[in-house]
Amino acid sequence: MKFRVVALQAGTDHSKDGNPGLDANIALFERMAEEAAAKRPDLIVFPGYAITGWSYPLSNVMNGVAESIPGDGPWYQRYVALARKIGCPILGWLVDRDGGRYYNASFLLSAQGEFLGKYRKIHANLGIILGHPKIQAGAGLPHVGPIPLWVILLCATIRRCSSRAI
Repeated sequence: MKFRVVALQAGTDHSKDGNPGLDANIALFERMAEEAAAKRPDLIVFPGYAITGWSYPLSNVMNGVAESIPGDGPWYQRYVALARKIGCPILGWLVDRDGGRYYNASFLLSAQGEFLGKYRKIHANLGIILGHPKIQAGAGLPHVGPIPLWVILLCATIRRCSSRAI
């Protein structure tokens, strides 16, 4: 059985004159996801920092996109609306806010926009290395039914776990 994944990437032209901003960043990926959905993949994967842009956004930017996952926040709801519009499961990215704790997180939505699960990055490089004091490390690896585990891991977690079985 084949599992077809489309991984979205902005490329260097998008930010050649600096970060164009939150709305421009997510709008680019929404357009890319709409185009990719025409090929009927099993999953469309948004990159980490899809909304904030790379590299290493300031604390106020990261804190500003923090929302509860799942939740009613505007960024999360944009992902939900997009999954419903294109009829394809989406692996999205946000800063997950849980009380006073923040997590660098990926989350999985069904083609109907239903929440299926989330993963809080266990290697919290934003908080530990770069001084984003609210960003915490997650507690463990995700379990999301039929979706392959590696699909919902974030980059540094894969490196951290590469020396042990995942």
